[in-house]
Amino acid sequence: MKRFFSIFLFCLGAAISGSELQLSSPRAIKVDDPEDPVQIFAAQELQRHLKMISGIEHPVGETEPATFVIGRKAPSDMERMNTGEGRYTFENNVLYFYGEDYYDRKRSLDKILADRDNRTGTLNSVYTFLDQECGVRWTAPGNDRIIFIPRNSVVLKEKKVNKWRLPLEFAFVRPYFWNPKLIAGNNKRVPEELRFSSSEVYRKRLEHIVWTRRMRLGANEIIRFGHAFTDYQDRFLKTHPEYLGMNQDGSRGLPDQLKNRVKLCVSNEAVVDQIISDWQANGAKKYLNVCPNDGTPGFCRCPRCLALDERRENERFLDHLTDRYVNFWNRIAAKAVKIRPDVTLVTYAYSYYRFAPRREKIQYPENILLGLVPMLMEDNRRIMEEWRKAGVRHFFLRPNDLCYEAVYFRGFERGIWEQFSAARDIGLNGMDFDACIGNPVTELDFYIAARAMAKPQMSFEEIEKEYLSIYGAAAPAVKKFYELYRRNGDKMMRKVYRKLKQEKRYLLDSGQIPIVIQEKINFYYPVSLMREASALLEEALQYASELNESERRHLARLKSLNDHSIMTFELVEALNRKAADIEEKRNKLLKYRIQHKDLGFCWPLLFTRPRAEGNLKIR
Repeated sequence: MKRFFSIFLFCLGAAISGSELQLSSPRAIKVDDPEDPVQIFAAQELQRHLKMISGIEHPVGETEPATFVIGRKAPSDMERMNTGEGRYTFENNVLYFYGEDYYDRKRSLDKILADRDNRTGTLNSVYTFLDQECGVRWTAPGNDRIIFIPRNSVVLKEKKVNKWRLPLEFAFVRPYFWNPKLIAGNNKRVPEELRFSSSEVYRKRLEHIVWTRRMRLGANEIIRFGHAFTDYQDRFLKTHPEYLGMNQDGSRGLPDQLKNRVKLCVSNEAVVDQIISDWQANGAKKYLNVCPNDGTPGFCRCPRCLALDERRENERFLDHLTDRYVNFWNRIAAKAVKIRPDVTLVTYAYSYYRFAPRREKIQYPENILLGLVPMLMEDNRRIMEEWRKAGVRHFFLRPNDLCYEAVYFRGFERGIWEQFSAARDIGLNGMDFDACIGNPVTELDFYIAARAMAKPQMSFEEIEKEYLSIYGAAAPAVKKFYELYRRNGDKMMRKVYRKLKQEKRYLLDSGQIPIVIQEKINFYYPVSLMREASALLEEALQYASELNESERRHLARLKSLNDHSIMTFELVEALNRKAADIEEKRNKLLKYRIQHKDLGFCWPLLFTRPRAEGNLKIR
């Protein structure tokens, strides 16, 4: 009886623990469709990561029998897949990776991966396996920022179908910072040693695109949105100028350099008819993009549009334009639902029309998807609740929180998570971060944002701990480093907010922060703070003997980034004072940047863009 009970416990334990898949000897990786570029890439990614984890190179090819099969459904899995879903199943000593895919196989791999409307469920299945079974973490773009747990085997349950699907309908972080055309145009404006070749830019761009896929960002459904009327001035200025917003002088339209930001005369019913006509000509698709164009100039001042506003006493024209837009969207929806009842208008609540309407209500709540673009330091939970009272049922968040291009650590990581958390609790369809991936001082910000979108149940502390594990035993000291900047970040952001408010501007974009702080930098960033942060990293370096080579390298890089911010601060502060030693500090900083070209900054844009250092005389 005791022997039977022991055997029973052994069998039960085996059933619970599953089967052990050995990684310590080469095992073949087979692609089901050798003509499919994403399947091939998925196999290469699996091979790359398994070599890191086990130290063994597992060959990709036609070898039979294969242990890993990419792109073929497990024989026992008969369930239909959802859009974008990725699955992996261990069955009869074969690990199958498969998913719902949507892309044109004839396109090049980089274009497939860059198109955020493409679904790569099979690739997601590989990343989900590496995440859940192997403890792999992708803390930033590039293969040198991968964290993993060395192992010789993984334990998998036989025939268990492991599923993953993006919890939101879409989740994006826009990887456009390493733009070849933008960088090529600015390359000659920086020291020759800090220029990037076209091949270097392409490599960086691909690293950033691949990182978004590794973090499993993307879309379950194609929902097109963004500035919807950028061509209206070219189309209608001569034939129908009344479609365009009226300026204060009675003219219509904007100067040529701003024409893609043109605003519409939203009270004009002919504009509604034109939008409906264009939509029908394009196939009357489910999603109808009516997002207003960005920017301040051109909001219509004709008497009929002004009559749609609900303005309070002593308010300026731009203080509240929401009611006119809600009225506009309701009129578009009224005509669109007659043609297609399930149509969804996608639009923005942004800048001067981001607050809920005062008079109007959403008349077609099931046919509106509202993208809220909150201001930094703003209570977007309250704003969303007010929009709900106005009738909105479907939201997505489209923040500008990650458009930060300066070299100083700003300490806004928790703020990013809290913005997301508030929206998640109220009910969130999707998330779209306008962003500048490629600034090394905001890597934690990006990891927080991407990880939260893929795994909304994770707390800030859990995500932060994952990221900091790249520093090994020095992680607690590095955590203090980030907490220090976080404490100052709250103060700094409030000072920037007050400054802009005094000038009757809004903190709608984190790209505004460097422009403000560099005018009087020691008011926003005490140099003592940066030196205290440097001391914390010196403390972290005491753990050097306990760190592996990768951990030491990452810690040294963080120290260099902080040293670089101190030197930049000193030069900017000297420029503010018109000090005598400006040239000395400038030469010191340029020399440091050339010696540390590989810190991760996009130097051609850092030097030239006003959002970074374009307004300063760094060179």
